[in-house]
Parts: sequence; structure tokens; C-alpha cells
Amino acid sequence: MIRRLVPSDAEAFATLRSASLADVPDAFAASPATDRFTNTDAVRELLDPAAPAPVLGAFRGDELVGAAGLFVPHHAKMEHKAVVWGTYVMPAARGSGLGEALMRALVDAARAMPGIDWVALDVSVTAAAAHRLYERIGFSSWGLEPDGLRVAGRSIDVHHMGLRL
Repeated sequence: MIRRLVPSDAEAFATLRSASLADVPDAFAASPATDRFTNTDAVRELLDPAAPAPVLGAFRGDELVGAAGLFVPHHAKMEHKAVVWGTYVMPAARGSGLGEALMRALVDAARAMPGIDWVALDVSVTAAAAHRLYERIGFSSWGLEPDGLRVAGRSIDVHHMGLRL
């Protein structure tokens, strides 16, 4: 099941977020020690139903096994884009179709947001399966940023991708 996360999901989301940053550090700009969304109080605020952009969760039964969020840049000249962040599915749930269902639901959520014409995301070159998933959904790569991330002294290139709604 895919649904929008709400404040009562804060603890489960913070736990999943911590796991994601530890499991695939190459996939996130955030680090476990400094990420605010591993803090339950910050997550409750993020998941406020009045928030303008959603964070969606993928569930197996009652267990949160995946999540992805959207945000809209606060610059007037960029308010036509929603940006995907924090996409993660637990290893045990990968290959089940939940990741694709989650991303399709996130694109649908972006379509429902007034004024949004594009969805953008970044994906590291080390995340080939995620890159293929995004292409299957309709995202196109429009650029490759050399040395887009540095993790433990390693340089990681990052694909920039977009989907016109």
C-alpha cells in the first residue's frame, strides 16, 4: 500500500531514514550525523497534512518499508518544478514492485499540485537499478555531474533527470 505519511508515522519514517543513510550512503547528500529527518520532532513537522508537498510511504502490512518525498523550491522562478528527495526502499522489499508503485504515486501527487509542470531528481551513478526505474517511469537524463557527491573521500557522479508532466 502507498499513502501519504502523517505525523503519527514520524517515528517509523525517522527509523527508515536512518536506515537509508546507513545502507546506501552513495545515494544521499545527507549524512546520518547531520540529517534533520532522523529526528522525530522534525519529521512530525515535515509530515504535517497542511504541508504543501507530500512524503509518501510504501507499506507491507503495517510496516513502512519505503518512502519518497517532494519539495518545491522557494524561488518564484522555480515554483513550476517539484523535486524528488529521500527515495528509499528497504532491501527486503526491493524487487517487489513497491519502489515503482511509490514513484508512480509520487509523480501522480506532483501532477495534482497546482502549477507543477516538471518533476526533477538526482541519482548517483552507483544506483543503476534506481536509474533504470526512473527511466521506466518516464524520466530522462539531461546531464551528468562529475564529482556530484563525495562519500568517504570517493568521488561519485550524479545523473540529473526530469519528467515533464
